[in-house]
Parts: sequence; structure tokens; C-alpha cells
Amino acid sequence: TTMTLDRIYITFEGNIALENLFIEDLNTDTLLYSHSLTAYVPIWPVITDGKITVKDLRWEGVRANIYRHEGQDFNYQFLIDAFSSQDTLEVVVADTTSSSTDISIHKVLLSDIYATYHDREGGLSAYVNLGELLIDANETDLDSMKFEVSSALLKNTRFSYEQSKPFPESPESTGMPLPFLTLEDIEVSNVAGVYQSIPDGIKARVDIQDF
Repeated sequence: TTMTLDRIYITFEGNIALENLFIEDLNTDTLLYSHSLTAYVPIWPVITDGKITVKDLRWEGVRANIYRHEGQDFNYQFLIDAFSSQDTLEVVVADTTSSSTDISIHKVLLSDIYATYHDREGGLSAYVNLGELLIDANETDLDSMKFEVSSALLKNTRFSYEQSKPFPESPESTGMPLPFLTLEDIEVSNVAGVYQSIPDGIKARVDIQDF
């Protein structure tokens, strides 16, 4: 398959830049195109104590298409297979005593993002045309599912979500904390979309001009 990348730039301080990344799936359809991705992730805390802090992330000009036909894998499965280990002799035992990686995200800006998701096997079809999403967070703790956002902005966005089949039953998860979210300042402008769940008999249309 075809994969191209114009430029990648990484410094020891943690500045990362990725320009014009293109990945094609095995059917020669566009799997992912990313015009510009820049981030600031200090490297030293990652090396010393495994703490990942994303101080600033900007992602612009994204096109993503994910789909799965009946009885087939998702169109990104070939990437997972390519990076999966083929060594079946080595058994790695997970260390359950160590804590999970500490991930903290502060400022995120997403703009000009169009993504589609079509899963015929699971009966889910969705798309989002994201104009701009800006999030400035004070605290993000994935272990305790605690998120404190000082400001959030969403504008010029269209979305659609349709579930035509019921979700498969799964064992009830135990010990998972409920998410805690606070928003000090939120702004929504020119956002519209449709949500539909046929198994639940729910259909809603959303049209927010200024909130």
C-alpha cells in the first residue's frame, strides 16, 4: 500500500512536527491524511518516571475513513498485523504491581477535520466535519477519570451518528470509576447534527447557533 510523509521533526526538548502524512488502505482508499500535526511533549519526564505530558497539541487538515464490511476486518487491520509480533515462543507476563502510565493533556486545538466511520458488521455509521475544537485543561487524570477543563470551544461543526443494530452484550466491568468532568467556560457556535439509535427508538436533531 502507499504511505507518504513530507516531513517529520523531533527534538530532545519534546517538540514534534509532522507534515503531510498520507496512508492508503489495501483497497487504495484514503485511510488517513494529516496536513499538519505539531505537539510539545517534554521528553525527560517520560524517560525518568514514565509521565507523558502533552502541553500543546495542534492537529489541522485531517481526512480519515474507517470502514468494515460484513464478515471482514476493519480497513486499518493490516497496520495492526504489520506491527504485531510474529514470535509465538516468547511469553511476556504483565507486571500488575506497577501503576499505569501517567498521561496529562493541557491544550488541544483541532481544526478542519473530516472523519467517517462505517461498520456494517456492527451496524454503526457516523461522520464528523469538525471546524474547530479548542480545549484548555487544568487536570486530566485517566486513572481516576477526572477531567477539569478551564475552557472549551466548538464551532462550525456537523456530525451524524446512526446505530442500526443493538450493541453486543458484554460482561459488566467492575472497579471502573465514573468519569468526573468540570467545565469552567464553554462556547458552542454553529453546530448541527443528527443522532439516531434504531434499537432504542431514539432520534434527535441538534442545531446550536450560539451557546
